[in-house]
Amino acid sequence: MTFVVEKNVPIPPKVNRGRYTEGSTHYPWEEMEVNDSFAVPPNLTNRVRVAAGCINTKGQRYFTVRDTPDGHRCWRLR
Repeated sequence: MTFVVEKNVPIPPKVNRGRYTEGSTHYPWEEMEVNDSFAVPPNLTNRVRVAAGCINTKGQRYFTVRDTPDGHRCWRLR
């Protein structure tokens, strides 16, 4: 198989398919300040953990999801 290298092909914009993209309103990342949190429904816990992990790799903000006596919550730590 041979691949053809092409120059100046524009990159299409990202599509939000439940994952975090800058400016996404799926989760309240942009609204949160340090030490703010929101309750996470049980059926979305893993999705929020993954989305928070994607943001954490950017290094500007840091979020964590923890178990609490009444369910799960996501906190902004940085």
